[in-house]
Amino acid sequence: MKISELKEKRIIRRATRSFDEWGNRIYNEFEYDFPYNPTHKGNETERLFAKVIDMIPFFMVFILIFHLPAILGIIFLFRV
Repeated sequence: MKISELKEKRIIRRATRSFDEWGNRIYNEFEYDFPYNPTHKGNETERLFAKVIDMIPFFMVFILIFHLPAILGIIFLFRV
């Protein structure tokens, strides 16, 4: 299933003009399906750290197995 196909169910309460016998407002509840939003504010640094963590194993392979200089390992890292 793709992220674009995910739906999030939310219940929206809307006030009516009616009141019950104790004077409390009566609400109607509606259930809607909203598209899932995978982002939140301030996640840019989280995504950057995740990318760096994902690159570390490739960098280590280039350095330790292929015996490349560190600068070439970094260059190849961004080409992968």
